[in-house]
Amino acid sequence: DFYNRSAAAPDKALPLLAVLTLAATGTEMNMFTVLQNDEVKEKHGFGSPHLFPKASFLDPTYTYSVSQQYTAYGIADLIAHTLEVYLEPNDAPLSHHLASDIIKLAFEYGKQVIEKPEDYDVRANIMWLATTALNGSLKAGKKGGDWGVHAFEHTLSALYDIPHGAGLSIIYPAWLRHFKSQIEEKLDFLAVRTLGEGKKAEDFIKALEAFYQQINTPVRLKEWGIEQEKHEEILTYLEKNKVRGQFFDMKKEDYKDLVTLMA
Repeated sequence: DFYNRSAAAPDKALPLLAVLTLAATGTEMNMFTVLQNDEVKEKHGFGSPHLFPKASFLDPTYTYSVSQQYTAYGIADLIAHTLEVYLEPNDAPLSHHLASDIIKLAFEYGKQVIEKPEDYDVRANIMWLATTALNGSLKAGKKGGDWGVHAFEHTLSALYDIPHGAGLSIIYPAWLRHFKSQIEEKLDFLAVRTLGEGKKAEDFIKALEAFYQQINTPVRLKEWGIEQEKHEEILTYLEKNKVRGQFFDMKKEDYKDLVTLMA
């Protein structure tokens, strides 16, 4: 009832303790949750100040046994959280530098953690990157983020039960290309900060896509077995779910172009 907004948000809750076993969502230091309803093909988020954990235990050794696959999905998730806030139109130089550093370090430690899954320092750095990406640090001087890519991915998860991070790694390169003309300056900044002087927006998009491929998380729908005959179904549910961003609006033609780029 809370997730479909048919009940008023709670004004109190039992205290939560978190023991982190996956570096991805940052739930150990934020107030957000997600619930998927397979019957109606919907996936919704819900947040409340009462859902902040009272205490969280972050022990990197608890993530040693996470598979390569789900480790990669977690990295895609933390990068997506960073981009959602960074790419909104507001200018906040310190937050932008922090966001670019999170992505640069995710590239660095993301490759290492796949090769050395029981390296304490590598796991610890991935864990802290995921926490910092969505604990509010990046929102200073911003308005909260766009979250259109997340809304789009929730439709994919609800339809095909695709893991959240895998859906995000498919959508984000396409979304960046579709909206590139509106975010080119910010992408140019990311390219220089993460790749080096002289790099541009398209270089960053290509590097992000190549990184996802390197850690074996999908970048195309067909890699998850979602072929062209499913495209119309995706478009139907995107409209049904009224998928939008807070700053970058998406309508029917945007959906079509995005799905084509994701194919």
